[in-house]
Amino acid sequence: MLNVADRFKAIISQMLVNTTGNGLITAANVYQEGKPNNKHLLKQIVNALMLPGSRLQGFENLVELYQRAKAGESCLILMEHYSNFDIPCFYEPMEDQEQQFIVDINAGNILSSDVDSPDYLQIPPWRQIEGFSLMEKFISKLRNPLHRELLHSVLTSGKGVFRNFKDALKKNRQLERLWFSFKEKEMRRIVREWYNEQRELKGLQRLGPEPEDTEELLLCDFTIKPGNKEYLEAVIELDRQAFAENMENVRPEKIEELYREKRSFIPGPLDEKCSLLICETPCGELAGFAWGVKTENRLDSSMEMRLIQLAVAGNMRGLGMGAQLLQHFVRQAGSLGARRLVAELSGPALKLASFFERLGFMNSSVVMHLDPDSRKEV
Repeated sequence: MLNVADRFKAIISQMLVNTTGNGLITAANVYQEGKPNNKHLLKQIVNALMLPGSRLQGFENLVELYQRAKAGESCLILMEHYSNFDIPCFYEPMEDQEQQFIVDINAGNILSSDVDSPDYLQIPPWRQIEGFSLMEKFISKLRNPLHRELLHSVLTSGKGVFRNFKDALKKNRQLERLWFSFKEKEMRRIVREWYNEQRELKGLQRLGPEPEDTEELLLCDFTIKPGNKEYLEAVIELDRQAFAENMENVRPEKIEELYREKRSFIPGPLDEKCSLLICETPCGELAGFAWGVKTENRLDSSMEMRLIQLAVAGNMRGLGMGAQLLQHFVRQAGSLGARRLVAELSGPALKLASFFERLGFMNSSVVMHLDPDSRKEV
């Protein structure tokens, strides 16, 4: 008889392809988040391994344990562990769309049955209309207009909406991950509300509200941290792109010349005189950065931080990431002893003046220019 590794070799190989990061487990990375794009592959293995009639027993004990843990009590689960497929076997009955499941409210068991009894309740319905509404809600929360328009066009495409939506998300790994996270939170909310309704019908008190998730939907899975050598090449490339975008009506070869000249007078991003913060996607890619250099104020000799570049990758713009990066950068500059943070705007970047002002920046100087051939008589 084939063991699990041999029997599902092809599926496991695909799961490994979807997995990112260092495979070496250390004290720093022993906890790692699951990979949502492996879930459907894992379900294939679970479906093959689960015996008919498999169910959850003693569900009320898990609820009590959860409540005690939330109240601050120390809790311990003792369970016999057979494989890494134990936990997925818990959620499989909760997502099955082909069978009808009921809950034994006395024993807490989830059963696959259509028995009609006061002691059995249907689990919360999840039909196509609920799935479609969930996709609409997700799109409405997206701040990036490109993402919104793309997914909205999918929802109005007609036949094959669910498949097309899934395919569109696969083309953007960050957006796909955020969809999985959003869907999980929403389904958790739906199930919790259903459970509270059943408690009220039984004369029991509703469970208390869970902590509000105040983070922006499209920022919750991103990490802002100090830059290092691993990202240096990507930072320089994004810096070059941002510099070029701020040059209007200039030949590409001239832009490159100006870029090299400008940067030749500034220490590199990882120099000890500089401060570099990067924004990392859930997949470990560079989404944006803030780069500044320490200088001395000529009036009082105090240290100030001059912002060299604040850049966000094109496909990540419109998510509020620039504001998050700048706020972190301001705090870091303060912790390094900077008395002032200076940002110089020119060209198309002048349109960002209101953005900086909303974050507390004040205008300290104005540079004006005039084309003599277009001057006005006064």
